[in-house]
Amino acid sequence: MIAASSTTPEIGSKAFQTALHVVAVMGQSGMSLVPSSPTSAMLEAGSHISNLGTEDLREIYTAMIEAET
Repeated sequence: MIAASSTTPEIGSKAFQTALHVVAVMGQSGMSLVPSSPTSAMLEAGSHISNLGTEDLREIYTAMIEAET
């Protein structure tokens, strides 16, 4: 059994239920949570379907994220 820390919300807590609600609303709105910087796997996948290198893809990804913040 793992002891809960004082900073970890319990599964039935109001904070946890609120977080679940926020994630559900994001999904219903077509939104998702993505990393602020692309992962290596993301860059590799983009490179496989384009003629761009990973640094170009990183710049594009960063520009798109920054456009929405």
